[in-house]
Amino acid sequence: MSYLTDQYREQARARKALPEVPGQMMSEVLDQVGAQRRTLLRGGLGATFAAAFGGSALLTACGGGDDATPTDGAASYDVNFKAVSASVGEQVTVPEGYVAEVMFSAGDAVVAGASAFTGAFLTAAQYEQVSGGNHDGMHLFALDGVDPNQGGLLAINHEAPDMRVLFSGGTYPASPTVDDVKIRLSSVGVSVIEVQRAVSGQWSVKADSTYNRRYTGNTVYQVGGPAASVVGSTVVGTLNNCASGETPWGTYLTCEETTDNYLDPTQPELGYGWVVEIDPQGVFAATKRTAMGRFDHENTAYLMDADGTLAITWVTTAHPAVCTSLCLLPRSTPATAAPTRTCWTAASSTPPSSMPTERVSGWN
Repeated sequence: MSYLTDQYREQARARKALPEVPGQMMSEVLDQVGAQRRTLLRGGLGATFAAAFGGSALLTACGGGDDATPTDGAASYDVNFKAVSASVGEQVTVPEGYVAEVMFSAGDAVVAGASAFTGAFLTAAQYEQVSGGNHDGMHLFALDGVDPNQGGLLAINHEAPDMRVLFSGGTYPASPTVDDVKIRLSSVGVSVIEVQRAVSGQWSVKADSTYNRRYTGNTVYQVGGPAASVVGSTVVGTLNNCASGETPWGTYLTCEETTDNYLDPTQPELGYGWVVEIDPQGVFAATKRTAMGRFDHENTAYLMDADGTLAITWVTTAHPAVCTSLCLLPRSTPATAAPTRTCWTAASSTPPSSMPTERVSGWN
């Protein structure tokens, strides 16, 4: 979530005549930075959670309790670098002995052969092939035969448009054309880029990689799962892509932090507020997985049982009054048992080490 998201949502709320709820805007949160999160959780909000869910387990999960003191012989996670001074500028400040380098910016070329934004504005079709704006959640996926410390596939979210690389003056036109709408929608979604590390240690995008691709607010996505019959077989666009997660079989889960398309209100609202599964290698079509629920998604995660079955999957919501929502997926059965909610193909006797060639109904 960001202040840009707040601004876009404010416009959508006004359009729908929704009431304002004090304390939810990012600016309001920042105005209260003196009130520490843990203090708040131990106080009224924390007490509410404890009463609703029983005990302090939820507070611990939300970070409400004190950090555990390492026992004798345990690894120490003490912060031992020199602190940096607080600042409000847009520069990145790192401690002594560290460096910050720009690897991937809004408007950079993604698809092999694409023209990057270098000051001259691009066409709608060209913007579909370059990086979106306001990077958020990301995950690095290993490639066969490549040391993950030296390279891999980086899937990265673009939460909101960066108008500075899209339109003259950095503002959206008051009377946008059809192409203007497409251009703004091109700046949200996901990029998948192959990255590599040089001998010097600096990371860069492998510009000619065939894995490099964009998924934007104009892309057509498949729809799977229990709500597909209501939503429809396809949806145009994903947006407000906040944090993310991965699946046990090596695909990317990007989380839509909105339940409407405020960038293109002509699209049906039911198409948004989902978790979208993307195969970083591009073999399978990007699909909105309705089994994971519809709300303002923040991120996803999972745990595996020792026998290789999916023990639990959870998702979190961006709603300010909720810490975590345990997900809709129950324990799955072993792959040998004709499953309905499993992580691998019914024909496989053991969990796969890579992406399966087909899916079983339930997670789709």
